[in-house]
Amino acid sequence: MTIQQLSARTVKVHIHAEELRTLMISGSDPESMQILDLIGLMLTQAEAFSRIPFSVSTVSVEILTDSAGGLTAYFSLERQAETVPRTSTLHLSAAFPDKQTIRACCRRFSGDKHPILGSTAYQYKDCWILILKLMRSDAAQPYHLLLEYGRPFRLTPLNRARLSEYGKCLFRRNAVEHFASDV
Repeated sequence: MTIQQLSARTVKVHIHAEELRTLMISGSDPESMQILDLIGLMLTQAEAFSRIPFSVSTVSVEILTDSAGGLTAYFSLERQAETVPRTSTLHLSAAFPDKQTIRACCRRFSGDKHPILGSTAYQYKDCWILILKLMRSDAAQPYHLLLEYGRPFRLTPLNRARLSEYGKCLFRRNAVEHFASDV
């Protein structure tokens, strides 16, 4: 996988045909490898490489194939409308590999230094998903804490539907408090 930052808002990710075949073979269920899973992997890698916060913004994606069977994806942040008030809320989410990791992250949120308006937790596939509701102006530090312990999980309408249908809701409210106090 080759990653190149093209601008302050755009990253190019290229997967060669051989790598693409390896990803298809090494997946847990090669028959069901979805293009959305591949795009999610590429987006996560682009965010880690560039530090552009794709997972908390609106992103446009352009995917092209090359003559050798590889894929190139261009991820670009959409410009935020100037009319969005700074006092608006947003949802941040991350996926954690196990209960101990999500618990450690939630303990870092305990106390009032991170004003969380609401939190929800799901168990989905082989990970734990934590969703935080915050004021947009207070989101920077919680965002970095989520990335320190977990990996970005995009809350697209499709992913929300997947969580609702296939995930197990562990805590609909106050998930951070539940995990932080869990012994």
